[in-house]
Amino acid sequence: MSESGKSFLLVALVFSSLMLTYQLWFGSEPFEKITDDAYDPIFFEEPRPLSRAVAPHQVIFQIGGMFYRFGHGNQNYHKLWEWTSELLQRVPYAQYRLTEETPREGLPLVTFSFQPILPAGNGSPWLKEDMEREIEEVIIIEQGDQYWLELQASGGAVLLLDLSLEMGFSLRELVASLNLDGAVKYRELNAVDLSDALEMEMVLSGPLYVPAEPVQMDELLLAEEELDQEMLVKMFFVDRSLVRMISERDGSLIYTDGEKGLRFNGGFVFTHPQLEQAQATH
Repeated sequence: MSESGKSFLLVALVFSSLMLTYQLWFGSEPFEKITDDAYDPIFFEEPRPLSRAVAPHQVIFQIGGMFYRFGHGNQNYHKLWEWTSELLQRVPYAQYRLTEETPREGLPLVTFSFQPILPAGNGSPWLKEDMEREIEEVIIIEQGDQYWLELQASGGAVLLLDLSLEMGFSLRELVASLNLDGAVKYRELNAVDLSDALEMEMVLSGPLYVPAEPVQMDELLLAEEELDQEMLVKMFFVDRSLVRMISERDGSLIYTDGEKGLRFNGGFVFTHPQLEQAQATH
């Protein structure tokens, strides 16, 4: 080999050595970079605003000397609470007042009871211009053609809100539209009646309503839910390619990646055993 050829080969070797050294120290990593574990997001319902997330746990409606108890899912419940909720959301501060006096006498028409409490005041959809309060009950009271709201706050505070003639007319229309066909009638049981029935002194911390007539429970029909197995597998396993399926003799299906397991047999059972590290004692 000529001297020029040897010189060229030597330069090429030195250059390649420098390139490989640079690549070793400053080049790309010699392994494939993987993304962080990410589970498929699963949403069972759209996020709800506070005005739809908080609602009374029961509504007591009184008319004709009888009581009616409405719960969530009842059409009358939603009608009464929607009307009252909208009123509390738009009422200006000047129209309601805080009182420590004995509330005016009247007939409770509708009582909304909250467990948990109804957040009101600054930062809340209800009574926006007021200070922060926790409302335990909202009572619509009538006296002749006059109506007002009595808001029982935690700590014993009472807020009164007089309804205008227009709002009173709207309330009467709402009451007339309620469907009471088939609704269970209740009567209020006081401490005296309860003490006489049980032959022992009883003290009631709040109103107690019992059916005025014998009640027959409605027939409920249940249907087996069809599980979306593929959706559940994506929820519990990051890499679907690492998951294998095992079919058992009883028809059960087991999905596992070697660490976690998901078993389907009518319902589903998820298992993720973990090794616990502890210091051995001798």
